Amino acid sequence: MFSMKGKNSTPEEMAANSAAAPSIITSDVVMIGTLTTTSDVQIEGRIDGDVHCVSLVIGDSGQVNGNILAEDVKIRGHVKGNIRARRVFLCSSSRVEGDILIEAFAVEVGAIFEGNCRHCNNPLAEAPNKVAEYHSALEAFASAVG
Repeated sequence: MFSMKGKNSTPEEMAANSAAAPSIITSDVVMIGTLTTTSDVQIEGRIDGDVHCVSLVIGDSGQVNGNILAEDVKIRGHVKGNIRARRVFLCSSSRVEGDILIEAFAVEVGAIFEGNCRHCNNPLAEAPNKVAEYHSALEAFASAVG
């Protein structure tokens, strides 16, 4: 009934497994400010601010009113802001108002996109000040935590 897998895991293996779980902003949460993390994020609530992460999923009820900087972005909800990502997927229920700078882009029938889309071989490198801000924010967070 219960798996014994992981019973004798090393701390490194346990950290890698816990890092695989995304941070979830639930539908009853409204967050104001920049969200910066080195892990994956799933947004079901609303964020009024920029989001910098590795992988981002915006659920059906999710809203972001700010710019997004991530490797992968999958949108089912609403984004009002610019997106810089390697891969962006707009689901049929999505609505995006802003410009997108990407390597790969896919759109389902029914998605609403109002803005410009431009291909770039490395969209994250074209935002050096944002990447620098992202890394300095991470360093500040790491030093504050301990």
